[in-house]
Amino acid sequence: LPQREVTHGYTSANEDFLRKRRRCTAWWYTEVLSVVALRPPTLKRPAGRTPWAIYNRPGRTQPPTRLAKLQATRNGCNSYHFEVWANIFVYMIACGRIVATCVTVACLLFPAGAHGQSSSTSGTPDARAHQLFVRGLTHLGLEEYDEARDAFERALEIAPEQAAVSSALAEAYEGLHDLLTAQLYAAEARRLNPENAAYHRHVAELHVRKQEADEAIAAYEELLDRFPDDESALRSLAQLYASTHQPSRAIQIYQRLIDTAGNRTAYYRQKIGLYEQLGQTKDVIATLETLVRLAPDDPQPRRELAERVYRTGDVSRAIELLEDVYALAPEDVDAVIFLSELYAEEGRDEDREEVLNALYEPPEDASAEGLVKRASALFDARHEQEDARDAATDFLERALADEPEAYEALMMMGQLKLEAEEYSKAAELLSEALDINPREPELWFQSAYAFLEAGEPGRAAEQAEEGLVLFPGEFILIRLAAYSHLEAGSDEDAIERFADAVARLDRRPSAPGDQLSSLHAMLGLLHDRNDTWELAEEHFEKAIAADRSNAVALNNFAFSLAEREKQLDRALDLAEEAVRLEPDQASFLDTLGWIHFKRGDLSEAERWIRAAIETGEASAAVYEHMGDVYERKGDPEKAREYWQQAQEKDPDRESTSERLQQ
Repeated sequence: LPQREVTHGYTSANEDFLRKRRRCTAWWYTEVLSVVALRPPTLKRPAGRTPWAIYNRPGRTQPPTRLAKLQATRNGCNSYHFEVWANIFVYMIACGRIVATCVTVACLLFPAGAHGQSSSTSGTPDARAHQLFVRGLTHLGLEEYDEARDAFERALEIAPEQAAVSSALAEAYEGLHDLLTAQLYAAEARRLNPENAAYHRHVAELHVRKQEADEAIAAYEELLDRFPDDESALRSLAQLYASTHQPSRAIQIYQRLIDTAGNRTAYYRQKIGLYEQLGQTKDVIATLETLVRLAPDDPQPRRELAERVYRTGDVSRAIELLEDVYALAPEDVDAVIFLSELYAEEGRDEDREEVLNALYEPPEDASAEGLVKRASALFDARHEQEDARDAATDFLERALADEPEAYEALMMMGQLKLEAEEYSKAAELLSEALDINPREPELWFQSAYAFLEAGEPGRAAEQAEEGLVLFPGEFILIRLAAYSHLEAGSDEDAIERFADAVARLDRRPSAPGDQLSSLHAMLGLLHDRNDTWELAEEHFEKAIAADRSNAVALNNFAFSLAEREKQLDRALDLAEEAVRLEPDQASFLDTLGWIHFKRGDLSEAERWIRAAIETGEASAAVYEHMGDVYERKGDPEKAREYWQQAQEKDPDRESTSERLQQ
């Protein structure tokens, strides 16, 4: 199938087709393996071996082992065939290569000379259990957990003492979110085969999922009693101790990991955080010194160590470390500024000026890549350092002059222009960045937003919709597309996208009430504009229920009712609440006055509409309403005066032109 080269796969239609194709081929694959289970080729089973070796053998997830066994079987050595197909099955299911695997396994399991031969075990209960086990694995690989559970339970009835089946059944129940039952079967698998570390690990992981920290710790401790050098178990146990506020025990386990796995910097970093929790500054410094020795080309440990030793008063040592950082990463803005401050503290003004000049004034022959790298550091520091934004802009302009299609430069420059409210330029730069790399949904959002703010809602809608082709379901793009269609006057498209956004928020367990209210309010406004009153009222009611403080929803619902002269008492309550929430909003004051007009209270109508005009932000509609009030009061000259002002504010307003022609 044709597909876009982006990180988020195919369109929804293609995904559905591929899902069906995978399911179909997986079932064909199952039938091939089922036949193999009932009619195994003429390979002798070594004594003591079982066909469940895939689940009973530690390290079963290592592809090289599977490939080695596969080759051994193909060469005719006496390896039992079930282990071969089970290993290859799980590996290739994980890789998504089901079709190719079917052909490969069929050829490997029926070598030349074996065709037409049958086994004396054909149709035995044990073979039937194997068949059910393979079917269950197929369903498990396709995340069809109900079917997997049924197949494994039937297999377990036939072969109740197989740890592999109990373990697989635990995984099926885990997929069904029945963690208690999953724990029972995982514990049974561990009891049946305690020499398999994977079964111990599964029990512990289920306790973690159920937030049973003490039980998980006990399970990992039991695992480590049998397998003291299991790195994965040690790492998980250390994380558990850290998350349960036992930093001392966690430090001990990380030290065991270092002794077992070697000097891995990640484990030392974990120890630093734990030492800080305990307030053991000397141990923090000692561990950072170790990291400096282990990673001589990494500036990060030196930067952190410089901060710590400076706090202890050792300025000279801090300067020495920061000079190393400067040599390794001259574009590190924070480190350079820190170093300049320490130079100033020590009275080394010339050194201070030198490093600062080097930071903000790179050499004239600097490459585009070097300029972008330095600009990136300044870009990250733009909110903290006063001159960083201007320097980053200068570097990026120079980089783009040399390489106009430098993606990082286009992206950062576009964001800087967006922050500077230069929306047209930002939209142009971000669009160019998307032409090079369309794999970032946030970039699609920023580009569409820039077009919208630049007064091009049509382009904004197009950009957001194109982003949704690549990232269907991306909420920020759906919402922005809705607002863009609204601004562009495409009401049908706007309604569709707002409804989509509401549906996605409703599916969230804890959707933000203010967001949900805003979306319902916009749907109410759109349906009101299209004279679908019943739907408009439904969405306005939902908007207010989701967030009673949504003054826009209160005002728009009130105005809708007033225009239709329906439920005017309710409209008055809504408008008064909106004005209470935002007393200086001209449109809200106008709505309140207009409702009084509809109720026949002309003095109150004049009072509130005049208040709207006095805000200095009144629209043409407000002036038109004031003219209507004076007309009703029998003062046509005053009415024409306000209608004239309304026309000056909006010459294309048809309702005002009609009044003036009376």
